[in-house]
Amino acid sequence: MAAEQSRLIAEADSERLTEIIGASSDLVAVTDRLPGTLVRTARAALASADPRSWIEQASQQDQAAEQLSGTHQQVLGWLRAHGPTSASDPEVLQALGVTRGRVSQLMADLAEEGLVTSAREGRHVLYRPTEGRGVNLHDLQQHDVLDPAPNDQTAARLYVPRQDLHGNTSGLEDAVVRDLRQEDRVALIGPPGSGKSSLTAWIAAHNADIGAVRIPVATTGIDVNDPAAVLNDCIAMLGRNLAVAPPVSLAKVKATGQVGFPWAKVGAEAEWAAVVREHRPGPDAEAALEVLQQVVDGLHDGDQQLLLVFDDTDKWDAARRHQPDAIRAFFHGVIDGWLTRLDGALIASVHHDYLDEHPHILDTFNAQHRLDPLTGTALVDLIRTRCALAEVAIEDLVTDDALQRLADVYRDRGHSIRAVLQVLRSAVDRAIDARRHVVAIPHVTAAL
Repeated sequence: MAAEQSRLIAEADSERLTEIIGASSDLVAVTDRLPGTLVRTARAALASADPRSWIEQASQQDQAAEQLSGTHQQVLGWLRAHGPTSASDPEVLQALGVTRGRVSQLMADLAEEGLVTSAREGRHVLYRPTEGRGVNLHDLQQHDVLDPAPNDQTAARLYVPRQDLHGNTSGLEDAVVRDLRQEDRVALIGPPGSGKSSLTAWIAAHNADIGAVRIPVATTGIDVNDPAAVLNDCIAMLGRNLAVAPPVSLAKVKATGQVGFPWAKVGAEAEWAAVVREHRPGPDAEAALEVLQQVVDGLHDGDQQLLLVFDDTDKWDAARRHQPDAIRAFFHGVIDGWLTRLDGALIASVHHDYLDEHPHILDTFNAQHRLDPLTGTALVDLIRTRCALAEVAIEDLVTDDALQRLADVYRDRGHSIRAVLQVLRSAVDRAIDARRHVVAIPHVTAAL
């Protein structure tokens, strides 16, 4: 640990620290008790007019916080040992050696932190420890449940089906899977961050006979005005997926949530796999489409289905960088002009803003599904369900008003679930830096 701390100090110019403060080990000893990362502490010391005084003052503040925390721990320990207690209980006043008003304040602090609950019984308000507080903010910070941009495997594991959320009865996921099994061309309509990519990853992981292959066209510089270039890239991504790992059983896929073509029950002798490996990109779009059709036919023979996934096509975001030529070229030129001739399924993300200027985009698809904005209750339900995967009861670690503020973030940030998770993860970091046990409004505000 000391070596790691020394490395962080080095990043903040250890020679100058040593010169101003003395031995860097002294800084380590002091800053080890300060909230936040050591490197931030070291840099703040360097930026101050008198680094030594800055360190001493910060150390005194931290020691005072530790003493206060110790008193709170005494109260909490008493409650856990003796059960429900009022702030005027003579035994607790004598045991702690403090006044009734001080005990009331300590109890209120613990209640604000979510460590205790209170209820009026007769003339007294009784406090009792919150049950089930087995985890803390550090557990939540270290878990991946708040990852706003997970990879396919993590997204498939963390995705919360909308049809399972409070007040949502549309059966979105089941409807999308049903359309894909009919080899439809499916449009997922919604803003960036609304869960379109995660939905696709979830479908691929939970339906092992559907082989999802992601083809990034909006973020990799592919010339979407050239259909052959896009079709060749589809084949190239098939080849990459085939090379990821040897074939695995469908049962293993369901158990591990593996996404991509390693699930395919093919060997080196499979005719369509050989065609993919031997394909050489060229300007002939017809030849590329023929290769893709051989893949579709070959998978059908094994009771499996190819799904082409274009989930970055909402990145031609009119609100940030208007690219009408790319939108028209891909949806009308590539999908409508070529991929409609393929006897397979595809799914594409459609930014809802596209429809204002390009309403005919949807004519390209024979199935459409909108990721409608979640209600505040459904959003909290989603956060609660994700956190439960880390064995975290979100109500124990985030105050009700902070959760409400996150609902406001969701509304203000274009109904982006990703934005909410980014803010919540930052708020958790800030609460930990402030040595708090729960995320409250100030932490969310600071995260914004």
